[in-house]
Amino acid sequence: MPRKIKAGNLETRSARLRLAIDQKPVFVKLAVGVFLGYRRNHTDGSWVVRGPAAKGHYWTKLFATADDYREADGDEVLTFWQAQERARELARAEDGEPAGTAPTSLAEALDDYEADLKIRNGDLGNAARVRVHLPERLLRLAVAGLRPRDLTKWRDGLTRDLTPASVNRTLGALKAALNLAAKQDERIQNRSTWENLEPLRDADEPRNVILNEDQVLAVIAEAYADSREFGLFVETAAVTGARPSQLARLNVIHLQDRGQWAAEPRLVMPTSKKGKGKKKVPHRPVPITPILAQLLRLAAGDQPPMAPLLLKPPAIVKRLPNGGRSEVIWTEERIAQVEALEQSRADGRQLTIAEIAQEIGVTPGAISGLLYRRRQTKRPRPVALPRHPVAERWSKSDHNRPFARIADRAGLDPKEVTIYALRHSSIVRQLLDNAPTRVVAAHHDTSVAMIERTYSAFITDHSDAVVRRTLLDTRTPAPGAEIIRLPERG
Repeated sequence: MPRKIKAGNLETRSARLRLAIDQKPVFVKLAVGVFLGYRRNHTDGSWVVRGPAAKGHYWTKLFATADDYREADGDEVLTFWQAQERARELARAEDGEPAGTAPTSLAEALDDYEADLKIRNGDLGNAARVRVHLPERLLRLAVAGLRPRDLTKWRDGLTRDLTPASVNRTLGALKAALNLAAKQDERIQNRSTWENLEPLRDADEPRNVILNEDQVLAVIAEAYADSREFGLFVETAAVTGARPSQLARLNVIHLQDRGQWAAEPRLVMPTSKKGKGKKKVPHRPVPITPILAQLLRLAAGDQPPMAPLLLKPPAIVKRLPNGGRSEVIWTEERIAQVEALEQSRADGRQLTIAEIAQEIGVTPGAISGLLYRRRQTKRPRPVALPRHPVAERWSKSDHNRPFARIADRAGLDPKEVTIYALRHSSIVRQLLDNAPTRVVAAHHDTSVAMIERTYSAFITDHSDAVVRRTLLDTRTPAPGAEIIRLPERG
């Protein structure tokens, strides 16, 4: 068992509080290459561990809070003696043995997870979803130093800004990143810290909004009124029931509407990036209507096969007076007045910008901005710059704001009705039209279990109608049967 190291200036809280507040930690040597550091802060101090890296450098990791103002709990807040044990665990070094490489921090675990998702062609948003909600203190913590209380407090804090379902999705992505880190770093022996962290209950209760056919058609009409490109995106979503992320990855080559597919066109839809590992089937054929196929082919034009099939509408460049600033409106008369004042006088003297501003009654900055923009417009336009904005491929979230706008115009609540309502409506429409659940699941790139769990109410309604047609009607008399009425009781 390693011996305990004494340090009079760090052993007690009163001794530590006498130290000056400094970003540079005070270190004490625990073993060969291993140091325990204490950083004095304005509030609770921090425990850090330091070990050797390549070429004479050192790595440093924050791993806990000192018990300066709070009682130690052996988890998040540690005494000097508890911090010694934790630092040795993180460095995996005993007396006489050199320390290993730096323990993996939570930030590094997320970086590795993002790299793994990229290799597996997974959704990189899973890593970004976690990173954006983690405080800096947790990101700098070593994974091996995480304790249940750290993650429990973080999960509970997410409920202030996220729905329970979003909290659970974020929590699931974090667990995946930590599991990957544990596979790569044998010093991480605290899997139970996140494996025992339960998701929020009742978060997966289906809250899918189902639109009837008239509502779907109204949404599509409003989308085309917004722009041709957005209308095509929304109509494709309504017909196929695909996720926006799948639609965004469609290329011209994925449209099959010629040759044998002329009468029955289809889209070779990319599968989603949800789930583990690489998808065995990267694309699935999805039938579409001939009218939609014609619109898609017209929009594709003569673009190459790997060009995006669905494009965002080109950005509208609004050239406002005074560069969009509201303090001065530059009319033609005022601009002519500035140009006249800018000319040299008969005596050869030229007014300064401040004097011109005083004559016009505006700030000198407004005059400087006007003169700069007028000089820029007189310069020749660079050939490399496009004269018109170039249309771009949709990303998986570009539709949010325009869809909320068209949903409101269609008389729907934009807070409840998102573009995913088109997907839910497509699934329910096929279920109620007697399509087998397995076919519906394959068409929408999901599983039968997910269909049964999410749309169980509609499946029950459908199965009730199917079974009802097979029920035995015991009140219909058989041919030749005589009905005997029993006497009524007096």
